[in-house]
Amino acid sequence: EIGSTYIECDLSQQHLWAYKDGKLFLETDYVSGTTNGVHETPVGVHKIWSREKDRELKGKNLDGSKYVT
Repeated sequence: EIGSTYIECDLSQQHLWAYKDGKLFLETDYVSGTTNGVHETPVGVHKIWSREKDRELKGKNLDGSKYVT
């Protein structure tokens, strides 16, 4: 049981829906981890431990080039 307040993410479409008390209050695109097996976003039901605002996601592409998003 996840309750009536939760976030549902579609990893393949990079889109999420946030619900509070069973009602949709946010729908938006997002950026998750890569699918290369190193920084992959785990699939399943998970608890959100923290929230960050105005944060840059930095890393390296498979070709070694750097990215910031």
